[in-house]
Amino acid sequence: MAREFRLEILKGNDAGAQFRVTGERVLFGRAANCDIVVTDVAASRNHAELIRLDDGYLLRDLNSSNGIMVNGRKVSEHPMQAGDVFTIGDHAYKYGIVEKKEPRPSAPQKLKTDNIPGLGPQEGPPPPIPTLAGGGKSKRPILYGAVALVLILVLVVAFSEDDTQKKTGREQIKKDPFAVEDVDVIYNRKIEPGMEELYNRANEYYFSGRREFRLKNYSRALEEFRRALTFYPKHGQAKYYARITDTYIEKESKRLMELGKKLMSQLRYENAIKCFREVMDFNVQKPDSQIFREAEKMKAIAEKRKVQINN
Repeated sequence: MAREFRLEILKGNDAGAQFRVTGERVLFGRAANCDIVVTDVAASRNHAELIRLDDGYLLRDLNSSNGIMVNGRKVSEHPMQAGDVFTIGDHAYKYGIVEKKEPRPSAPQKLKTDNIPGLGPQEGPPPPIPTLAGGGKSKRPILYGAVALVLILVLVVAFSEDDTQKKTGREQIKKDPFAVEDVDVIYNRKIEPGMEELYNRANEYYFSGRREFRLKNYSRALEEFRRALTFYPKHGQAKYYARITDTYIEKESKRLMELGKKLMSQLRYENAIKCFREVMDFNVQKPDSQIFREAEKMKAIAEKRKVQINN
C-alpha cells in the first residue's frame, strides 16, 4: 500500500482545490516565489513550510509575524496527521493521507487535480501506445495523422473555452465587479523586472481594499487602492477597482442624499441625519467636494429641526 499526501484548500486562494503533496519542502507565504502564495496581509513573506519526513510531513512556522494555527491551537511546529486543519491569516488548509494500492502499469490510476510548484500530479507509467496487428502495409502514417488531428482539435477547443471564460468573467465584472475573486483570470498580470518587491507591497494594500469594500467601508477601500498605486502605479487591478469604488461612492452618495431629503420632508429627522452622515463618511477623503458640503449642511439643518420638534 502506498501513502499519498494531499492538501485541500478550505478557505482562501483557489478554495475547493485539492493537490497531491510530493515535494521535500512546500513553502507558504506572501512572497511571489513561495510554492503557495498566501495573498493576505496577515501572512509574512515566508510564513510557514511543510517538510517531508519518513512517514509524512512536518508543518513549521518560519518566525512569522502572526504565527500558524493547527486545529485552533497556535503552534511553532506540528507533525501533520490526517484531517489536521491549519490556518495562515484567513486562509485554511486541510491535510489528508490516502492509502492506496500501487497502480498497475496497464491501468494507471489518475487523480484529477491541478499542479503548483511543490505539489505534483498522480504518478504512474504512461498508458501503452496502441499498436496495430496484421500484415500488409504499415498503418503508422494513418495513426500519426489521426493523433495530429485530435491534438489540433483539442487546442482549438481549449483556446475557445479560454476566450469564453474571459468573456464571461468580463460580463460578470460589469454586473458585480467585486463578485470576481481573482481578476488575474481576466486581466493578465505582468510584473516589470526588478519591481517584484514594490508589487508585493502594493498587493497588500490592494487586498486590504477588497476586504474594506466588502465591509462597506468604501472610503477606506478607495484609500487602500490609491496607496497600492503609489507603490506600483501599473497595478492594473488596484487601478481598476479604485475607479469602480469611486464610481460606486458617487452613485451611492447621490442616492443617500435624495433619500435623506425625502425623509426630512416626512419629518423623520433621525433617519435623515444617518443618511447625510453616511454621505460624509463616503466622501471623507474629499471634504471640499460639493456633495460633502451639501451633506454637511443638510445634516446641520436636520439636527436643528430635530431639536426644535422635540422641544
